[in-house]
Amino acid sequence: MTFSTFYNLSTSLFCKYFDFLTAIKRDAPMTNIKSVLFSGLKSSVVTLWAPSQMDDKTMTICLYLIIVVLHGHLLIFSSQTVGKLYCILFAGVLIRTEKLVELVIPNFSISFLTVHFLKSRFLEYTQWQKEEVPMNIKELYVKANEAEQQVVAHIAEDQWNLAMPLKTTHEPMTLQEFVRYHIWDDSWIPDVLDGKTKEEVGTVHDHLLKLPTEELQTNFVSYNQRAIGAVRSLSNLDRIVHLTYGDYPAGEYLQHNVSVRAFWSYDMAKLIGADTTMADDYVKALMDEFSPVIDGYRQMGLFPPPIEVASDASPQTKLLAMVGRA
Repeated sequence: MTFSTFYNLSTSLFCKYFDFLTAIKRDAPMTNIKSVLFSGLKSSVVTLWAPSQMDDKTMTICLYLIIVVLHGHLLIFSSQTVGKLYCILFAGVLIRTEKLVELVIPNFSISFLTVHFLKSRFLEYTQWQKEEVPMNIKELYVKANEAEQQVVAHIAEDQWNLAMPLKTTHEPMTLQEFVRYHIWDDSWIPDVLDGKTKEEVGTVHDHLLKLPTEELQTNFVSYNQRAIGAVRSLSNLDRIVHLTYGDYPAGEYLQHNVSVRAFWSYDMAKLIGADTTMADDYVKALMDEFSPVIDGYRQMGLFPPPIEVASDASPQTKLLAMVGRA
């Protein structure tokens, strides 16, 4: 059996089951899916090819390879990440079984099949990546904190006494006071997400408000990463956390944090003359997250009044104008 014959068969079978594959929900048991597919595929092979044209061993290998192809399609429809990893696994499976299959199916080009499959799967995966799944609030939190780390790392020794803009701090603060406060604020994140109250935590973090200037950058990274780890470990965004200004779902608490941290990094970068450019996907995610709730945050005093910009302004300029940054 040649590659052309096998490929035509697998393609026709995939087309036949395309609607079935796309209709399967992500939580469907994989064992049931494979069972149904195998049964249908075997029936199709017998229908398309008279059994006399292949022995049992050949049919078994054909069915196995076809199922691998279809399984790859199924996984890539169900999960972009899993689908991408499956492409790598699929290549390994074919390479390891190349000699066996070539013994049973002369002139069958495993290498060509591997290249063709991976190319088609990655092209589809790349297309899905272009469409981009929006960042969730946990990812936004991590992105905002990582952006802050980059800015703080660029603060020079002679810049610590620069005055932060009042629209950011609401009271006079130098850059070092601002970063010191930020470290203290970061230190609370794991405790809050763990459900602890202010009274339970007590004054254990207060020493951070007295850190010397030369220790600020190191501690900023340390406590920032600790906070990121706690957020990444959070499994229930609906759990109630206890803040000084009330009880909120953890997801809303993270949104509160992102509402300031995402733009603090811009404020600090602008103050010290660092790069203020934000990634396009980050800008879009922030706009999507805060456009519906911006008025409420502004009423709480977290954002200054909006600034008018041209209709053809860049997405980042529009985002910054929405939160009162020039």
